[in-house]
Amino acid sequence: MRLSNVDYLHWRDCRHNAWWRLYAPDVYYTRPQSAFDRSLVDAGIEVSALARRLFADGIAAARVAQRAAVLFQPAFATDTMVVTPDILAWNGAAYDLYVVMASTGGDDKSAKDDRHAHDLGFQAHALGSLCVPLGQLLLMRLNRDYVRRGELELEQLFTREDFTERVKVLLREIAIEVRAAHADLAQAAPLVGPCGCMFKGGRWRVLSPIDPGPSAVRSVSATSPSARLSAT
Repeated sequence: MRLSNVDYLHWRDCRHNAWWRLYAPDVYYTRPQSAFDRSLVDAGIEVSALARRLFADGIAAARVAQRAAVLFQPAFATDTMVVTPDILAWNGAAYDLYVVMASTGGDDKSAKDDRHAHDLGFQAHALGSLCVPLGQLLLMRLNRDYVRRGELELEQLFTREDFTERVKVLLREIAIEVRAAHADLAQAAPLVGPCGCMFKGGRWRVLSPIDPGPSAVRSVSATSPSARLSAT
């Protein structure tokens, strides 16, 4: 089993839901999308992740060795991870890594930026394990202040934000989480134990490790310390 950045992001949100999404999508997708699911779709992450699984053994490594100037969605794979960066651009000494978001940031920017930092961190961790020389770690997203007047100005359409230092301080934590996520999601049976998302507030989908059928989908309200699992 190879862990993708989207698998990892889902695992960080809810390890149980991440397992069911991976191994029982017919069950997982019968339920309404969570706010987290919608945020990934809106950002274009989910669709890209599905497509990249088709090209997990691409020729990216050879192109990196040749120091190609720019690589668009090159595929890299280790024994445990698969990653397809949106853009790798050679800066003369290393590759700058770009993640491109189909959003402007908008509401809840702090939470989104934390997710973007962990996304970039996962990719940097995977590429680093393959000895790909990395420079800056950058987030590109649509400029919410841009107004088109005439010809489209691509330099104005996107903003570029340097996440390098923010990601660096997370890399040790991310490496530990990636190992834990892979161990969880490599299991053949549904996960057991408590679900961390119960304590995040609001209503979350929790899938019972006992009953794998659609009736196992539970909703949990974490707005009270006495929250209970109840069938939906």
